[in-house]
Amino acid sequence: MNAEKDIQLEELFRKKLGSTEVMLGPRFNSSLMKKLARREFMTFNPAKINIFYAGGIVVAGIAAILVLSLNTKEIPPVNRSYISENIVVNEVIDTTANKNPAAVVLDEPTEQPALTITAVKTAVSAENAVPVTNGRETIIESNEPPVEITRKTLEPAVIKKDIITRERLIYNKLAANNKNTTKLFVPSALKGCSPFSVKFAITSEKIDSCHWSFGSAGVSSEKAPEWIFTSPGDFEVRLEAFSAGRLTGVYSENITVYPRPVVRFEISPEQAIIPDEEVRFINYSSGAVRYLWDFGDGYSSQQFEPLYRYKKFGNYTVTLKAYNEYGCTDSVIKPDAFASSKCYIEFPNAFIPNKNGPSGGLYSQKSDELAQVFHPVSLGVTNYKLKIFSKQGILIFESSDVNIGWDGYLNGQLSAPGVYIWQASGQYRTGESFSKIGDVTLLNN
Repeated sequence: MNAEKDIQLEELFRKKLGSTEVMLGPRFNSSLMKKLARREFMTFNPAKINIFYAGGIVVAGIAAILVLSLNTKEIPPVNRSYISENIVVNEVIDTTANKNPAAVVLDEPTEQPALTITAVKTAVSAENAVPVTNGRETIIESNEPPVEITRKTLEPAVIKKDIITRERLIYNKLAANNKNTTKLFVPSALKGCSPFSVKFAITSEKIDSCHWSFGSAGVSSEKAPEWIFTSPGDFEVRLEAFSAGRLTGVYSENITVYPRPVVRFEISPEQAIIPDEEVRFINYSSGAVRYLWDFGDGYSSQQFEPLYRYKKFGNYTVTLKAYNEYGCTDSVIKPDAFASSKCYIEFPNAFIPNKNGPSGGLYSQKSDELAQVFHPVSLGVTNYKLKIFSKQGILIFESSDVNIGWDGYLNGQLSAPGVYIWQASGQYRTGESFSKIGDVTLLNN
């Protein structure tokens, strides 16, 4: 019953007020627009500003404030330990001057603090490397060349790797503040010819231990080493001196090693007959500017390839000495240089005469191949006499010419096969006399 009355009342209002225009007041419009704007701000719309965009801006601002506050926070001094080969270096670096911990540069510090160096008795390998934590940094150490140091900055979290070799760590960083102008050692010589031996003596009794570097030639830990430079070149010899476990000085000197000439020569003819033949000395030397020959008989020459004639036969030692522009020398000595030209006479012990008839004792290379003539092989024989006897002692052949031998014939008849006795005497060109006796067998072809 009440429902029907409400419906009737609603229809009455529509009939009476349906064509009536109602004007809303300004307060009603303002309230409605605020509600609509609030609803739109709380809903995500990529084309308009909303609560999600505002939240992101707030978060970014807070993060920026935190980062700036961390970067402006002072970092206390950090103690770092580096291990390089057999040396531990403890370096104190003031990081307050650098507000960014990730930007701490190890290779080129602007200022070097006090340094402490302690010798390590046992080498530290990469397998047993021990992390050292000091303050806000952890440094992983290893002595494998090159030493790789991984630095982990805990606040903020930054990881940085620095490759530090012993040369840069010790010489560039440590030695820069300890380099001496005063001589820490004195070499016995600065320049010489290879192989060049140099002795090094330290000038201070306060030096406890040394580390020597001879450039590319090697290293040493002796206090007074003697080093032999076997190859030519320029070598920087550097000494790192330690006292009471601290690096007290670094000093270096340059050593120059010059090459030596290479000397070689030959004699022509190879079997020169002296004093009859003139001798030529062929020079195969290199790297030299001056030469000195000694012929072994009291005479010499400075020619590159001299010709020389000896006055008499003898055992001569020939020497060639060469010099280069640095004054370095080398020499070759040939003792008894003409041993192959010594005088001699030798006889065979058998021969086979030619059945086609006598040859008069003249022989040739072909007859020698067939061994048809009995004759000596000699050198330097001037006076000569050969006699051949039968077993009964009867003289059957005689010759005064070393170039004529016995062809096995007697009075145009071939001698009987068997053993015959020969006797030879004479004199060499050196004036030395000889006398020999033996037997020869005549074979029947």
